[in-house]
Amino acid sequence: MSSLFSGRHGITHRRLASILSIALILPALALIAGCPGGTEPSDVVSGTCMVGEDTVSGKVVFVGAGKEYQGPILDGKYKVDNVPKGKYKVFIESVGFVGAGGVAPMPADKFEKPKDMPTQKKMGVPPPDKYKSVDTSGLEIDVAGGRQKWDIKLTK
Repeated sequence: MSSLFSGRHGITHRRLASILSIALILPALALIAGCPGGTEPSDVVSGTCMVGEDTVSGKVVFVGAGKEYQGPILDGKYKVDNVPKGKYKVFIESVGFVGAGGVAPMPADKFEKPKDMPTQKKMGVPPPDKYKSVDTSGLEIDVAGGRQKWDIKLTK
């Protein structure tokens, strides 16, 4: 009975070792070289978003090359992950405020606020109207790759 690893037409141990070496080396080379023409994403763009001394609540949205990248603003701090290098226009989307797609508040006589409920001051303020649109915000960033810090200072 003949084995796969013996005889004239079988695969020798040396040939098998060569095939396995090539099979392992090629994917490693592809990972090292990367894809030609690809974009390397930034690890993160982060910072603060403030109007004067007040923290802003909402979402930071980066718009460029037909794509959007976004991250929430929590306690005046934001983080947007996996943003490819390039130039972006930026706007601040309001979240949960009346007049910005939020829900109208319940009338005061129908609702008693619990003692531990956060106030708007703790939650942050909505962004001024001009920053709610990519066309009017005037905010732009050039993402260079890697970790990048960018503090966004809004004016009233």
